[in-house]
Amino acid sequence: MVVQYPIKRWDPVQFSSSKLAIFPMIYIEPDAEFISYIRKNNYKITVGIEGTGKSYDGRKLRGTVDRSSVTPSCRPNYYVKTGLYVITLEAPWEGYPLPTSLGRIELLDMDGLPAGSPQQPPPIKDTPPTKAGAPAVSPTHSPTHKGLNLPWILGILGGIGAILITLILLSNRKSSHG
Repeated sequence: MVVQYPIKRWDPVQFSSSKLAIFPMIYIEPDAEFISYIRKNNYKITVGIEGTGKSYDGRKLRGTVDRSSVTPSCRPNYYVKTGLYVITLEAPWEGYPLPTSLGRIELLDMDGLPAGSPQQPPPIKDTPPTKAGAPAVSPTHSPTHKGLNLPWILGILGGIGAILITLILLSNRKSSHG
């Protein structure tokens, strides 16, 4: 039995751990079979894509599945409202399909055959190759990355600097009035 899901949305995403790589992220509405499949496969997935009118069509791609509440935009209310899951595909970003042809995915087993009895997937490579000259996409955030990335560090240092300047100005003002 072929199991297909319509793609509800496409977005480019860049994770801080992937340097300049930009990946396609698709949103789907899961059912119990989909949830069971991803749990058995440790939230790794292989899908076939059709109906986008882009180079994604006819390809078998691996990806990682998350609830839309743990994506780089970190919008828990969006997930509660929509219930959508996201699949970050291990492929270079090729651009948005037309809004009238977002396409659909077909669940495949890890060998690229239609899903029947999912097996434990092999480890998936962290960073696939990208096209030269790919546009930069923000924000950079990884839902599984633990630690601070450069924008966070710069923001913290800027905040500390502003506090120090304020304290110095206040102490100078106090000493000149006292």
